[in-house]
Amino acid sequence: MNKIQKKSTTSAVLLAGGKSSRIHGELKQWAVINNKPVFAYALNVFLTHPQVDQVVLVVRHQDNNKIKRWIKDNKIKGATVVAGGNTRQESAT
Repeated sequence: MNKIQKKSTTSAVLLAGGKSSRIHGELKQWAVINNKPVFAYALNVFLTHPQVDQVVLVVRHQDNNKIKRWIKDNKIKGATVVAGGNTRQESAT
């Protein structure tokens, strides 16, 4: 009997849609360290991990176009951007 082996896909979900409500200031994911926004460091780890096939970047609805523009401007390949919910829990489900 022939078995068809399907390659499994490993997806990484990066929750970057916070409101920074506890620090009452700049959105943490857009804070810049060494000329890069904070979320870019985690995104790079996922994109370069040999076992991760795709990355889903969950962002605030208000940041959807901004992050897509950042990804395009920085020639990032392999990340899909989706709008999250009002809370982390809503975004992760």
